[in-house]
Amino acid sequence: MTMKLCLLMIVTLISIEFAAAKGYSIVWEKKTWLDAYNYCDGYNMRLVSIESRRKLDEVVDVIQSNGLNTRYIWTSGTNLDSYNEKYFWATTNKEVTFNENWANGQPDNYGGQQNCMILDRYRNYQFDDANCYINKFNFICEEKY
Repeated sequence: MTMKLCLLMIVTLISIEFAAAKGYSIVWEKKTWLDAYNYCDGYNMRLVSIESRRKLDEVVDVIQSNGLNTRYIWTSGTNLDSYNEKYFWATTNKEVTFNENWANGQPDNYGGQQNCMILDRYRNYQFDDANCYINKFNFICEEKY
């Protein structure tokens, strides 16, 4: 094995923190939304979808128990390719119905370029919208089921 390949494997292992008991993987490397989506898919997982208060509480517990203290965390929520601009979970194709968790005034599609959903740790893990292609945030992959 070449030195470059060995180093790549070590970096990849370090960048993923498994919370295996709950089926989640925290990824410490910051990526755009699409790169995060593809990254999870490459590990036969999916970018996290938060469809209920119970699921939000579970994800927050994983974040806090693993020490992820970044402000923003990608979810699979998006309104890209949505004919009516409603948000849906890209990994399940289900409409976002857990709307009471949006931060005040959100989603606002600021500048007409915010189409992907994040958790905002500074706002008690409420949803916000962000630019899918420019912003790079940490993210959580979950087992496909």
